[in-house]
Amino acid sequence: MKIVNPQNCVFFFDFDNTIATCDVFDNMLPRFSQDDLWKNLEKDWRKGKIGSHACLAGQIKGMSITKQALDKYLQGIKIDPYFKKIVHALDKKNIRTFVLSDNFDYILNRIMDFHAIRKFRLFSNKLHINGNKLTPYFPFRSRNCQI
Repeated sequence: MKIVNPQNCVFFFDFDNTIATCDVFDNMLPRFSQDDLWKNLEKDWRKGKIGSHACLAGQIKGMSITKQALDKYLQGIKIDPYFKKIVHALDKKNIRTFVLSDNFDYILNRIMDFHAIRKFRLFSNKLHINGNKLTPYFPFRSRNCQI
């Protein structure tokens, strides 16, 4: 039997509906959108007419929320009850843990902070909050992606 060096192992987790018990961003849309345009974007995305970049950017543009109101919403997000135990076990074995998500860094980091989870590396879209406006950034978007 070959023994695997834990330092050569990596664990990847998705966030929405995996770590979080819901799709955090999708649940924000009806709460914080100023109108129902997000529904049309969602339909176009599901039909393959637009990509996730155009969908998310348009949906974010239609939201109005302050950092304080967003934090209050995010405090109520539940995570999988075993996730913290899994991360702790992986950390004890020196196994690197990554969270990959098309959600946004501020949202994910705040939820993880509220649950006292800090041993992970995050790859996600970025979010800037200015007053009640959210501005998305997509640092991992492929320039070759046309939709």
